[in-house]
Amino acid sequence: MASGKSTAAAELSRLLGIPWEDSDRRIEASARMGIPEIFAQYGESYFRDLESQVVRELAQHRPRIVALGGGAVLRQENVRWIKSSGALVCLLPSVEVIWGRVRGKTNRPLLVAASEEEQKARLEKLYLEREPFYRLHADLLIEPKQERSPSETVAEILHWLEVNGWVERWK
Repeated sequence: MASGKSTAAAELSRLLGIPWEDSDRRIEASARMGIPEIFAQYGESYFRDLESQVVRELAQHRPRIVALGGGAVLRQENVRWIKSSGALVCLLPSVEVIWGRVRGKTNRPLLVAASEEEQKARLEKLYLEREPFYRLHADLLIEPKQERSPSETVAEILHWLEVNGWVERWK
């Protein structure tokens, strides 16, 4: 959440000439409602089912850069579909960096809270729950401890893709 996935995906797409998609936008288009509305009306489990369906569909289109929602790796079948079609890059900024990006925002269903203190506590809990999944499944894990430019993140990803032969496969 708020790690810079969509920004990095769009820039990688531009640099590599490969199409990109944002799984959350695809889910919203499919459901014809925003993610906060999906959560409010149907709950997280329904959202995760939609997410799994979208991940499966996107994994079939190659080459493609996909910005996945932060919870996509919580389901093993999503990880299998992702890994079967490419590399899994996880952006894991520190809690403080993420907090600086989401503080006070109301468009994050998993962070809806009565106060900023409660919102930050929810973020910290979510981070601790998800971090082991990112570490376990990531082919590349990027962990900026402080705010940095999207171009630095993209350069790191691009270098890793080149070194590991992904760019050559797409030519």
